[in-house]
Amino acid sequence: MRVFLSYSWDSDAHREWVVKIANTLRNPYGFDARCDGTRTIDNLNRMMVEEIRDSDKIIVVATRQYAEKADGIKGGVGTETQLLFNYFVKNPSKIVVIKKEDTELPFYLNGFQYIDFTQGDFVENIEQLVLKLQDSPQYEPAPIAQNPKKVTSKRVDVDDDLIPNLKRYTREDKQLFLEQQLEQAHERIMDLLQRTKDQYPDFSFSHKEIDESVSAGRYWLLDGQMIEKKTQYKGHMYQISFQGELDGYRLWVPNGEDTMGIYGSSDLGRYSRPGYNSYHLWIGPDQSEKVLALNATMGVYGEKISNGKELGEFVFKQMTWRLR
Repeated sequence: MRVFLSYSWDSDAHREWVVKIANTLRNPYGFDARCDGTRTIDNLNRMMVEEIRDSDKIIVVATRQYAEKADGIKGGVGTETQLLFNYFVKNPSKIVVIKKEDTELPFYLNGFQYIDFTQGDFVENIEQLVLKLQDSPQYEPAPIAQNPKKVTSKRVDVDDDLIPNLKRYTREDKQLFLEQQLEQAHERIMDLLQRTKDQYPDFSFSHKEIDESVSAGRYWLLDGQMIEKKTQYKGHMYQISFQGELDGYRLWVPNGEDTMGIYGSSDLGRYSRPGYNSYHLWIGPDQSEKVLALNATMGVYGEKISNGKELGEFVFKQMTWRLR
């Protein structure tokens, strides 16, 4: 994409800043970004006409002097303003405005959306500029659910307060609910790990599933035979690495234990066979037989965890706290 930067020659420092913007857009972002500071020009007016006519996008760098020259149709800025006004009327998406100073925009751009380089991080502002040049939104919409959650209309009845709530959730219902919340947490963790890797190539992660039956250390006599009690464990192990720092986390749900819940423990980045008696996180089910909900009980440090998504975010923060 060809991009031209329109600006006023306020000072040598300002011209160098504009050149920095152009060169950053060229490398690493891959735009054919141009400004007069990086070219040898025989005819300035012809250059302005050609660049504004042939470029895919025009970046207006707004400063106080630029606004004054644009409104007064003075100098090269005035010439560019006359050329840009036609595009503003016919094709406003060709113009992208960035503010270098806290100032009013030129009159014809009043109310125009701009990227504010007077505050915030330079790289973050550049990335906003890149998105604007690509006509991409700042935030990506979430995918539409393949199995959307159903919400039914409530029935209003004058006798509703007289009808008792007879719904009861069994132990099996709660076990299934816990396993579903664990998988929601896993999906959120994997999403956050992948997004971290996309932004920081030196970051790496791996994942293993837990699915094993382990002796509970108890026996009972049945038909003259000693039967060993076992517990089935299902869950996930994660390992992360960044510049020599290793960490990891285990998250699991037992089926067969007397105490139901989702359990978690830091694994310090080692994929050894886990012991399930040692943990520092326990999220139990709500004790009511009429409610399916998580009840954050142990190791959550005052944070609210009411569903699998929130649990996944909590575990991700615990796993990466040394890197923050």
